[in-house]
Amino acid sequence: MANRVLVGKRGSDFGLFVSKSGDDVVTTSNALAFDSRAAFDLKPIAYGQGSINAHQTVDGKVASLYGQDAKTYYTNNNTAAQVGRVSHNQSFTPLVAVRWSYADDLDGSNRAQISFPPMKHLSNAFGSRIVQQGNFGFSAQKLLNNQIGLGFDFEVDSNYIYFLSYECGMRALDSTRTVTRTIYTGRTIYYAYVVFDQEDIGVKI
Repeated sequence: MANRVLVGKRGSDFGLFVSKSGDDVVTTSNALAFDSRAAFDLKPIAYGQGSINAHQTVDGKVASLYGQDAKTYYTNNNTAAQVGRVSHNQSFTPLVAVRWSYADDLDGSNRAQISFPPMKHLSNAFGSRIVQQGNFGFSAQKLLNNQIGLGFDFEVDSNYIYFLSYECGMRALDSTRTVTRTIYTGRTIYYAYVVFDQEDIGVKI
């Protein structure tokens, strides 16, 4: 059985090292399951960039994105312009860093002057009041129905990196109290990613 855990010196370095099943932690040249040096010794092995479109600003779009991560959405909507997928060409699930921007955050050479970590916001805000209809009837009158979606997120598995826009803009009530008023539309997302030689640690960086 292979030795998988080493605390101390490995080659010329010191730390805590754990190899993958079947690999000897002392001699393997494969990626380790855990390497305490990783935070200080990340090596980029691939990178890329791209863009994905916003969703339509329509009633119900925000609600349809609740509980949807990038991989799930791609699996169900792999031809949609609001989602993307690239192969990272590794035999394991690597650590990936992603940043994203809007068009006005880019300079003339499409370099980001401002970028954001993965984040998203989805909200449906409702408000109504009970009003009297005639002598005996009552009904609920809508006062508020704001639907907002924005942001971007990604997922990584052992084969691919998945990207998803949550940009839906903002939808609200019009003068007839129906959700047909567009306050603003979602925006195109421009993203860049770097793939590192270490395994994913379950934290997005």
